[in-house]
Amino acid sequence: MRRQFYLASALVVLSLLGLCCTLWARDITEGSELLKNPTFERRAEGWLLRSAVPEPEVRHGASASVRLDGVEPGPQSWSHAGVAISPVPADRELRFDSHVRGHADGQKASVNVFGYDNDQDLTFMSSTPFDLVAGKWTKLTREYVVPPGTTTLTAWVINSTARPISVSDAHLRVGGPKKAGPRLPKRPKSGLLGWSRTAPLDGPGVVRARAQAAVATRGKDDVGVLRFPIPGTYRDQVPLTFDVKVEPPGALKSYRWVRRPDGRNWLCEVTVAPTEQGALVRWEALVLVGRGKDVPLPEAARAEAPGEAAPWTRSTACVQSDDAAIRDEAQELAKGTDGVEAYARRVIEFTAHHKGKEGVPFDALDARKGLDCGGSCTSRANLAAALLRAKGIPARTVAHLPTWSGPLYEHWLVEYWHPGAGWVWLESSLGQFRPLPCTLVVLGVANPEDEDRAFDPLQTRQVMPGAPHLSVHVGSETLHPAPQLGRRLEGAGNVAIIETRLSGTEAELAQLFSVARGAFETLVRECETGVANAARAESVRKALRSKKTTDLAAALRRDRPNEAK
Repeated sequence: MRRQFYLASALVVLSLLGLCCTLWARDITEGSELLKNPTFERRAEGWLLRSAVPEPEVRHGASASVRLDGVEPGPQSWSHAGVAISPVPADRELRFDSHVRGHADGQKASVNVFGYDNDQDLTFMSSTPFDLVAGKWTKLTREYVVPPGTTTLTAWVINSTARPISVSDAHLRVGGPKKAGPRLPKRPKSGLLGWSRTAPLDGPGVVRARAQAAVATRGKDDVGVLRFPIPGTYRDQVPLTFDVKVEPPGALKSYRWVRRPDGRNWLCEVTVAPTEQGALVRWEALVLVGRGKDVPLPEAARAEAPGEAAPWTRSTACVQSDDAAIRDEAQELAKGTDGVEAYARRVIEFTAHHKGKEGVPFDALDARKGLDCGGSCTSRANLAAALLRAKGIPARTVAHLPTWSGPLYEHWLVEYWHPGAGWVWLESSLGQFRPLPCTLVVLGVANPEDEDRAFDPLQTRQVMPGAPHLSVHVGSETLHPAPQLGRRLEGAGNVAIIETRLSGTEAELAQLFSVARGAFETLVRECETGVANAARAESVRKALRSKKTTDLAAALRRDRPNEAK
């Protein structure tokens, strides 16, 4: 198994710790089953699924199963089914068993198990690859002994191949006493690979967003340009600081912000001259996020497409809303729905659980391919947008970094136009209606023109064809990926880390966002010339220590002396 999947799955679990299967310590005896839902019933309730779909009709014995989709090649690409258990019996044999069925000879699956203490530091970790046989169930078995101090244990079945696998009948049972080896050393307070250890945000806060790419040139003295989509002031988010770093530092020639013609999306253009080994290019920003207003949507019997939303009603290269199969599916989903909201909910219920047809290769991210094979979060967002447009509802995809995940490439959701309310978010992979704005950092909202360029030459996009143009980083023709340098990322790719949650009254929060939007204009002027104020970043970080909105507002005002007190 590649190490990036090993570490990344350890990181993803921290978002699951609040959802642990909890057993009282007195109930844990020899032979105890530690998994609450070992047979994946009730659509795999209690399991954390990534690019995975419950398959109640595919069974091994009495157990239902989950299909882990095949994934596109790349260091941040995998699917998984995982579960967390707390408390954990230490110094006892723990036996994990699962049955996995491959879809092609030569496939591999991996079982990753991680232990954490009360500080969410790793105490124990293990990764075991297993060979699979096409069409046959293979029993995966592994025994573990975790050290004292372990309070949470997580177990994951990982698929990092291009073909799907099915997982069924998973168990974690307690055995007899056995002495564990020494625990892993505690990590620095900054966290494993810098990822947050705080609980998910459910209100206003500040998130540290980061994206990076490893690139090289074909000629010794070549210079290239990387264009990253970066956060702007969209919905309830306002960037507060921004920085660009390149390793080695001498490879950085310049950077600048560019506002795209739509006035909504921003790019950071980084000019680099990589060494023979390449260059690691990274941007990082502190972003203020809010909770949004959770008010009921007005009833809407019919779709509307006012001028500001009308462009997102047409069919495009990756959102093929005029495709006959997609239109037929939309017609089927619309049966029995009453109004726009009901249909939107029906769409994301479908995309979250749709698995496509057996045997269809996963080789593109567009809507039609998503209908055929299920695909990834990108496929499902494109498909949801196409199904909405097929019924005349304006819809567009939103590339972002979620705070609930560990490092990944990017994630996608959909927003549709609701009459009387405007754009409404839909989590098309998880089936969530109106996810909170404070759970993610938006990088870009796809325009129809971007969708029409979803099959442009790959260059350094490092994603399958079908992702909207400039929703991911793009390199000039002189640049290409540097896989040897990219392996240094150790799974820590693009990520959104919770820096702090903020406290304050509604009035104080409103004032903070007003001041922050004014400060953003100053940041824009600096970054358009590639010279961000480092002192501002330090001032913001100091103000965040108190977690008070008033202290952060005061720090932002100090950088704008003309701002009204």
